[in-house]
Amino acid sequence: MNEPKYHPVTFVAFLLAIFILVWPVQADMVVSSLRAGRIVEAILTVAVTIAAVAAPLIFAQWTTRRHPEKWKSRLLTKLTWVIILLNVAMNVGILVNFRVK
Repeated sequence: MNEPKYHPVTFVAFLLAIFILVWPVQADMVVSSLRAGRIVEAILTVAVTIAAVAAPLIFAQWTTRRHPEKWKSRLLTKLTWVIILLNVAMNVGILVNFRVK
């Protein structure tokens, strides 16, 4: 019998979290939108980028739970969720405290 492996999409979600949420890509877009007075655009940017990271992560978790004989859980999944939650908290703080000068 084959031993379960880690789901590869989890690693993809982690890379997306690093390149989209951690590097200043999303933060730059949100701050520049807020400086231009486009609050809805800033909120949509946050929603779309978080969805782009969460969708493959949710898919990987769903497949892992559905086929435990094929896939096993991974610490990287929890780390990616922590990155997403910290990003949400940071963006809520930015949106609440941002003042146009």
